[in-house]
Amino acid sequence: MAVKVFYFMIVVVVLSEVIADYSKVQIKQLFSKVRSCVSPDSDVIERVMYNRNVVKDEETLRYFECAGEKMGWLNAERQFQPQLFRDFFVQNFDRAAIGSTVNACSGSLPGESLGEQLFNFHQCFFSKFEIKRN
Repeated sequence: MAVKVFYFMIVVVVLSEVIADYSKVQIKQLFSKVRSCVSPDSDVIERVMYNRNVVKDEETLRYFECAGEKMGWLNAERQFQPQLFRDFFVQNFDRAAIGSTVNACSGSLPGESLGEQLFNFHQCFFSKFEIKRN
């Protein structure tokens, strides 16, 4: 019996690592700060959060720019500060995984506008790090 409980606990721990999600605090922070960046009927916030059907259109690029500003991930010159993005994510995710992913994706941010640069960062980040909704 003790062996079965032990194996069950191992499975739970492994699954909790695979199925990582935002904490309730992170979700509250995100929605309270960036809700004003989109129209009330838009689903762009959730699509971006979970990297579902994120398209490079005007609404999404405006959202990235606005959200970067509202979340405090930009400096006074409106340049993206990846360490501030990392600090938000390490609240609930593996610090080393987030740090290495942010470092890999923030070397150079191609794009003509801030929204496009943040979109490209997002695409890179989510190509290396997956967040699943619990």
